[in-house]
Amino acid sequence: ARARIEELSGCSVSIYGATVSLIGEEAQMERATRAVELLLRGSEHSTVFHLLARLRRDDAAAEALDPLDDDELAG
Repeated sequence: ARARIEELSGCSVSIYGATVSLIGEEAQMERATRAVELLLRGSEHSTVFHLLARLRRDDAAAEALDPLDDDELAG
């Protein structure tokens, strides 16, 4: 599950005992946190993975509609 959450959220995930650590940008962290919380509350893995995949597709679609990225706006 850890590798799949990393893949779909873009966030690095580390699990040690009962501790989960996340490293990533704000949007990535929000997605990964939501996924971990859903799993801890008993959601099916497939449900969580489908949610992450949908959020990732939504982000890609939103980015495609907005041709200017943050780097272009800063420069």
